[in-house]
Amino acid sequence: MHTGGHTIHFATHTQDWSFLKSLFTTAAQLGWVADSATITGDIFLIILLVMFICSLQCIRQRPGFYKLFNYTHSLFWILFLLLIVHSRDFWKWTLVPMTLYILEKIYLLKRYLPTYGRTRLISARIEDKNVLTLIIKRPKIFKFHTGEYINICLPNIINNEWHPFTISSSPERTDVLRVTTMKKYNWTKKVYEHFKTKLTHSDDDGHLTEVITNTRNIISSNEINFTEDDKDAFICVEGPFSTCTSYIFDCEHVVLIGAGIGITPYISALETLIHRLKQQRCICPHCGTVIYSQSSSQIRQPKKIDFIWVSRGVENFSWFRKILDEFEVEQESYLNSLNSNGNQQQSKYLDIHLYNTLLPCNEEATLANLPYSLVASIYTRSCLIWLLLVLILLIITGLIVLIVFLTKPKTSTRTTTNIINPVLRWNASGITVAGVTGMSGINASQLNNPWGLALTYDNTLYVTDRYNNRVQQFVSGSTVGTTVAGHSNGISNSMLNSLFFPSKIVLDSNENLYIADGFNNRGLYWAKSSNSGVLIAGTGVSGSARDQLNFTYDIARNWNSDITYLADYYNNRVMGYRSGNTTGFVIAGDNGAGGNYTQLNGPIAIYFDSLTNSVLIANFNCHNIVRWTLGANNWTLVVGSINGLPGSTSTLLFAPTGLTLDPVGNLYVADLANHRIQLFLNGEMNATTIAGKTGQLGNDSMSLNQPYTIALDNQLNLYVADNHNHRIQKFLRY
Repeated sequence: MHTGGHTIHFATHTQDWSFLKSLFTTAAQLGWVADSATITGDIFLIILLVMFICSLQCIRQRPGFYKLFNYTHSLFWILFLLLIVHSRDFWKWTLVPMTLYILEKIYLLKRYLPTYGRTRLISARIEDKNVLTLIIKRPKIFKFHTGEYINICLPNIINNEWHPFTISSSPERTDVLRVTTMKKYNWTKKVYEHFKTKLTHSDDDGHLTEVITNTRNIISSNEINFTEDDKDAFICVEGPFSTCTSYIFDCEHVVLIGAGIGITPYISALETLIHRLKQQRCICPHCGTVIYSQSSSQIRQPKKIDFIWVSRGVENFSWFRKILDEFEVEQESYLNSLNSNGNQQQSKYLDIHLYNTLLPCNEEATLANLPYSLVASIYTRSCLIWLLLVLILLIITGLIVLIVFLTKPKTSTRTTTNIINPVLRWNASGITVAGVTGMSGINASQLNNPWGLALTYDNTLYVTDRYNNRVQQFVSGSTVGTTVAGHSNGISNSMLNSLFFPSKIVLDSNENLYIADGFNNRGLYWAKSSNSGVLIAGTGVSGSARDQLNFTYDIARNWNSDITYLADYYNNRVMGYRSGNTTGFVIAGDNGAGGNYTQLNGPIAIYFDSLTNSVLIANFNCHNIVRWTLGANNWTLVVGSINGLPGSTSTLLFAPTGLTLDPVGNLYVADLANHRIQLFLNGEMNATTIAGKTGQLGNDSMSLNQPYTIALDNQLNLYVADNHNHRIQKFLRY
């Protein structure tokens, strides 16, 4: 969205350069360091595209491509460093999270310490053609709960790759951790193939044992026992990490459902239950009778467990056969003990329900050969088909109910949507950034009745020093100005290298100036570093013809159409001038001085609003701000009195002389005779005073004396041309 927004902006708001130049050079002058926002933005886009493409499942799961996924995601470091250059304030937002990230990485170094994470494999057992079980020596300081998972790394097989697996052993086993993995993609496949190859090439030196357990010749396992000095036995463990399975013993009736290898967290739970039953078991030293402690049984929270395992074939039950066999024996002993003591007949504590999804119909008879007497029910593929049909019908019914509910007619209500504004508040005290309070003068640090203001992206300030007949440039942080238009000694005349009471200015992105040269009745284009201007409007002689002006107070630019607008004060009109043509055309007014909808009365300030294709006009003698849409024959009131009445309330103005909009359309007005700056939120006619004191002139930091013009920087800090105090005040937004 961010990239798309800038691209659309460059495509529709290019000024003196092409669309491609805006995208791939620093011409737009955006960014914190060396105007590099567009360049760094292009690099961001490339990096993000590479990271996105390499993270796609079809890419990262290809053989050997996981490392590519891993390495490309390390590019986020470059991304963060470039973002600091890209945006002035990004470092503020990233400081805390990046500090936490680095601290986490330092903390995780403990996984390489022997007491926390560095350990070794005791054995690796290949359960079938896809499943591998790893038996890991439990680190000294390692505590976990049932069903939690760990990240493991096998540095001698695949270095710098950590992958999560559920612990299938119980917390009560203090000697080992058991992890069962299925061969799928990349890491698991490579680890499986590595140990399978090791089995194939092992000699008969005692390291390899093979055990065959037969149930209709479908279950087998192969196991490698590792020695202390075996390099492949080196393993690192990180964790544990909690899951919802950790809380299964808080319920009386527990239903454990798993599919395929997803059953592993519940195997840990079963092993915990076996351990608890063994703890309750008591054997008489005289007669050998086995009994179970009733007090321990009564406090045992789960009273019933249903163990549901969905598997593709019966051979998968070999993965955890030892645990199931052990639980069967322990539960049989437990039930026999309770029943032999004259207690009420006890039902099974654990019921196993097996679902086989790919067992052929002609092999369903093999299910009868499973050695588990505690299997309560077995479901084959035909049963699952019926269950699937029922599930589909339930889903369709639910969708129909949802559609009916969503399409149910609702009572319509009218709501008002408020525009979301940034935090709009400013310090009441201003900072003098140019001029000397109350002292007019001609030297480089002084001003004499400043009128117009313009700012660059890096907050270089341009000021029309009206009575000194010049335009001064103040680099951010400096109070000493440089004359960039007119003469530094204040000489005035009608030559193109001079100015005579200049009023307002506009800057383009290259810091070329457009100047409303007031008493010379003209508009000038003054290129950066040039010694003279170029006439773009008027003749230098006052008049009311289309090529004449009668005191120009303000100037604005329509960058899209390359048209310059000038406020023709005494002709009560706004004129437009196309590039290269000093004869203009009427944009607004030219119907005599007055207050009706087709007239203007002293247009002293203008602002072109590109979003509404209209010109905002400060009607000095009617004490209001009006909007004149291009091509229209009349204005509409924005703020102030429709009847042209002055006032000092929050809805009225008294001789407005300056206006501007912020990016969300809020209106800022220099209310000259009230010595204040007013803020009108978008669509509102009731203002808030954000600088100065209503009706009170002054020269302290909280007061103004006839403010003529206002400007906003990219942080919405407010700049005010405090005319009669001969200074420029900056009010910081906070």
